[in-house]
Amino acid sequence: MKCWWIRSVDTRSLIRELKEVFERVGMPWPGTVPRKAKTGYRVDRRHYQEVLTSSQRDRIAKACAKEIALMGYTF
Repeated sequence: MKCWWIRSVDTRSLIRELKEVFERVGMPWPGTVPRKAKTGYRVDRRHYQEVLTSSQRDRIAKACAKEIALMGYTF
């Protein structure tokens, strides 16, 4: 199977982005996504800056530098 289309989806506008993806591939869009699909997996709800060490942040920033820049994030 050949990959013919790649797109990054911005989770800040997930519903709109997914609607466009579904339209592009010709699938019906249900209009919603599960709200609590991963509830319970992340018990510690603190912000990542309070949880990660500086070494961990540096490793993530390096590994994800392209995506962070592409999405206009700061880390």
